[in-house]
Amino acid sequence: MERTEQQVSENLGLVYTTAGFEGPLGLLLHLIQKAEVNIYDIPIAEITEQFIAYLESEESVLLGDLTEFYKMAADLLFIKSRMLLPVDLEFDEEYQDPRQELVERLLEHQRFKKYTDLLSGTATSGELFISRKPSQFRLPFGDEELFGEVTLDDLLQTFRKLIKQIAPSKVFNVYESVTVNEKIALMQ
Repeated sequence: MERTEQQVSENLGLVYTTAGFEGPLGLLLHLIQKAEVNIYDIPIAEITEQFIAYLESEESVLLGDLTEFYKMAADLLFIKSRMLLPVDLEFDEEYQDPRQELVERLLEHQRFKKYTDLLSGTATSGELFISRKPSQFRLPFGDEELFGEVTLDDLLQTFRKLIKQIAPSKVFNVYESVTVNEKIALMQ
């Protein structure tokens, strides 16, 4: 989960090395696995505190990356606040656990992470290397015969003939001129 990456600030040309995660969902998954809890039963309060503590301790994250992490922290706080509100299941038949959407996003992120690991491993080993057979189709003549004795002047003349043959497109005036007095009359 954890990786070291070099991030380049395009404005200053500086290189930063940070111990980061592949986005806020990567950090969240790491914290959930570290707490050894079921992904379907996330202790939002505890995970949110750990998430925010990580953001406060991380000093060398670029601003663009940091905004994604703070948005996730805001989402976690929103879920936490929704879980604190009392819910009357008798009247609220459409009640859904506020964590459900987050769990679905985490599971999707986890699936893609596994696929990425699988594909990156096979790319280096060449297990998924697929090649195609060379095409049997060949032109009955070579480039010399195709372009033969065509000069730049010939191409230019042909281009000019084509431009003359193309009918100019009609321009429609979609704006009508309206005076201030007409607009005042419409408003009255």
